[in-house]
Amino acid sequence: MDFKVRITDEALADFEEILEHGRGPRYAPQYGRYNRATMAFHHEIRIRFIDVDMTGRIHYTSLLRYFEAAEIEFFRSLGLLVEDSMKAGVALPRVHVECDYVGAIHYDDLLQFEVTVGKVGHTAFRLEFNVLKNEKTVARGNFVIVSMDMTTNRPVELPLRLATPLRAHLVPARA
Repeated sequence: MDFKVRITDEALADFEEILEHGRGPRYAPQYGRYNRATMAFHHEIRIRFIDVDMTGRIHYTSLLRYFEAAEIEFFRSLGLLVEDSMKAGVALPRVHVECDYVGAIHYDDLLQFEVTVGKVGHTAFRLEFNVLKNEKTVARGNFVIVSMDMTTNRPVELPLRLATPLRAHLVPARA
């Protein structure tokens, strides 16, 4: 038997994108960029008025929402969507969150969020965030996220579709 396969130009472009940048066709450049040298995904966000307090500085809880926005775009850059895991019966709750403010963040500041994978275990992983304003760190934090069976509400092994790209983007241990 002879089989002939015809690859469309669009499919070939998607394949070349994956080979060149390590991301699939769901990736949209306006959502961020990935730096292989530092193993960091970069996402730019401007601080909204609704997220500041009476002094014009970011409300202390607001940055966690921005972390989550950068996290979602990081997953998108890997060709992953949060809703895919939920359709498979796996929730990804945050069981630990940290945020340290080391500089002032104000309304309308344009911030660069760096997302890295700090650790990938059997049932959980840690995403780390570094927030830059004018190339200076103004905040840092992390999320510990657990893979949870939505029926039993118990931890389960990370789905391979999630664990594999996370491990591929794991930042080498710091000395």
